[in-house]
Amino acid sequence: MRHLERKLTVTRLPSFFQVAFLFILFDRRMCLATKSRLVIGGLAGIDIDQEGWSSAGVIPAIELALERVNNHSNILKDYYLDIEWKDSRCARGFGIKGMLEHITESPHKIAFIGPGCSIAAESVAETLPFWNLTEALRAQFTERRVKNRKSNMMRP
Repeated sequence: MRHLERKLTVTRLPSFFQVAFLFILFDRRMCLATKSRLVIGGLAGIDIDQEGWSSAGVIPAIELALERVNNHSNILKDYYLDIEWKDSRCARGFGIKGMLEHITESPHKIAFIGPGCSIAAESVAETLPFWNLTEALRAQFTERRVKNRKSNMMRP
């Protein structure tokens, strides 16, 4: 008969960095669980069929800015900002469609970050006041075209 060999298994203990990472992750989730979520409706021209500017590259910068606001201890202590994106395709119709989807879908949006192209941003900026919502714009020419009309828009 063969002798049964006993294999020794060596369990590797987690490193300090693994434990620290898990602690930070758990702490962050607990912190977010105690804060109220404020959602911004984001519109970006991503799938561009005609002439226009794709604002897909701006999305990471906006999300990074929200992350920095959320991680700052003196800004919005009881809240954290989140953003949900819709594609405006740099077209009036798709801009309005994305805006209406944001308005009708849960959760409630507190404000909008408008499309990067003027064509889509104008129609959204003209329509949002009917819902008493504000739009932060990245489009350069929209302000001149819309400033004489009633709109709740803001440019940084």
